[in-house]
Amino acid sequence: VTTVEEKAEDMIDLYLANEWDNAQTMLDTIVSNQSKIMTDMQVNQMPPSTRYAFNYLVYRLQRLSADQSQPIQAGLAANEITSIMIDLAGYYVYVVPLEVSRMDYLGREIVMLAQVKDNYGLLNMRISQMQDNWNTLAAIIRSKKGEKIAEQVDTDINRIRSEKAGPQMINDANDILNLVDEMEALFQ
Repeated sequence: VTTVEEKAEDMIDLYLANEWDNAQTMLDTIVSNQSKIMTDMQVNQMPPSTRYAFNYLVYRLQRLSADQSQPIQAGLAANEITSIMIDLAGYYVYVVPLEVSRMDYLGREIVMLAQVKDNYGLLNMRISQMQDNWNTLAAIIRSKKGEKIAEQVDTDINRIRSEKAGPQMINDANDILNLVDEMEALFQ
């Protein structure tokens, strides 16, 4: 689960940098783990729709990789795989709260959607999801002596909620992505 999630996350940056060959190597790793992931999903009784979505996303990435013309779409598909892996990880014991991983996923999603200037639909939904996730996570971060991190995330989310898609929103979402690394360090 961790391997697939990490490979999918790394693929996002590679797609956005048009490094399709390197991304393909990581996609090959995901494909080689696909049946194991499907078994884990079934054993943990994840909904059939989630299993279907995972298989579909792997197939979509294979098609997008062959075409190599839609890096943001490929990045969004890879990011969705990370989201499914975060959900699957919830069936196992982890030191870092899954909400931290969810902040990472949502931050990447906001960056990519802001790049394509999705000022309505999915972008607004992801911003709301980030706020909801943060409402759950903030107290945990503060309890780990992460007050400074929490204050900065509060500031960034408030700015993101008031901005239109564009460079400032991308900067604020990237700032949250950097803060995710600091959040993870609180649990080491």
